This record gives sequence, C-alpha cells and structure tokens, in this order.
Amino acid sequence: NECLWGGLACDNMNIIRIQLGDDGLRGSLPTELQHLDSLQYLLLEDGRILGSIPSEYGILSKLRVMDFNYNLLSGTVPTELYSLPQLEQLDLNDNFL
Repeated sequence: NECLWGGLACDNMNIIRIQLGDDGLRGSLPTELQHLDSLQYLLLEDGRILGSIPSEYGILSKLRVMDFNYNLLSGTVPTELYSLPQLEQLDLNDNFL
C-alpha cells in the first residue's frame, strides 16, 4: 500500500500529498502524476529535478500547493497551471524557468 510509504499522505486511500523535498531527488518529473486526481500538495523542493514541468499537471484540479523550489527545471511554466481552480501557491524559485 503506497499510503504507507514515507513522504506520502492519503485520505480514503487516495494520495493527497507528496512531500519529498530535501531527499536529493534526481531526474525528470513523471507525467503519470496527472492520474493522482486527489493530489493537493506536490512538494519536491531542493532536489536535482531536470527538464520541464509537464503540462499534464494542469488537470490536477484539487492541487493547492506546488513547490519545486531549488531544482534544475527549465523551459516555460505550462499555462495550464494558471487555470488550476484550487491552486493557492506555486513556488518555482531558483530554477531555470
């Protein structure tokens, strides 16, 4: 059960929080996160995440906070993120965006 994994929080067996900041994450952001339709908090700050933010994240309608501070992201911020109805905080400082 992934709800028992460190860095994840669930509500009724649905992942609502991914908090893996300061864990030295490396690589790119997976588009598959778009399928976590209950996700409210995506906190992946202070890692080595490369590439761009997938535009598919624009369908995460319950997302409230996205924190990708202090990574190596590049490109442009997908315009789809600006239309997320619940988004209260978008932290992208110290990247190459």
